[in-house]
Amino acid sequence: MKKILTILLISICVFAFTSNTMAQTNQVAKKPKIGIGVSISDIKDIYQLFSSGPTAPQIFFPVKFSSSFMIEPGFGYFQVKEEGGSSESTTSIYSFGIGLFPMNHNGSLTYYYGIRLGLTGGSSKYEYSSGDYTDEEKSTISGYFAAPAVGAEYFFSEHFSLGGEAQFRYITYTEEEDGEDDSTYTMMGTRTLLFIRWYF
Repeated sequence: MKKILTILLISICVFAFTSNTMAQTNQVAKKPKIGIGVSISDIKDIYQLFSSGPTAPQIFFPVKFSSSFMIEPGFGYFQVKEEGGSSESTTSIYSFGIGLFPMNHNGSLTYYYGIRLGLTGGSSKYEYSSGDYTDEEKSTISGYFAAPAVGAEYFFSEHFSLGGEAQFRYITYTEEEDGEDDSTYTMMGTRTLLFIRWYF
């Protein structure tokens, strides 16, 4: 009889502890939060201008006003400068936008779906100098993007989460170059992102 009571008591304690832990974890995911995050992606892939060079991840600021909705402003910037002999070139790219996401929760896992919208652009400058001869070429790029997205993040603690996101991204931009007619480009395609987020 004592063994049965002991087993029953242990079972009740384990069940109570598990239920309490799951409830706490669920509340952690649902609490309103403000944070900062980094996407393990490269802003350079917006225009596919570079096949090499340092990775330039984008920075995000998730803001969860309630358990059911998140906005996530973000930005990225990259600049590369090349010098060789009598020539020099500088190229820069920027992107900033916002994500709008309804959310659902399942324990430590948060699911979200919605859209990311934003502006993107950049500039390039090429200079050549040899003796008395100099030449300079400039171009600018400006455009916008829209990306329906679905993602999820797993909370390892109240402050730290790891997540992934899939997008179908549409980008259109115009390139203005000295002495040339403006050119407009449109790109569409799927994209995946890996997120690390820290909440305060």
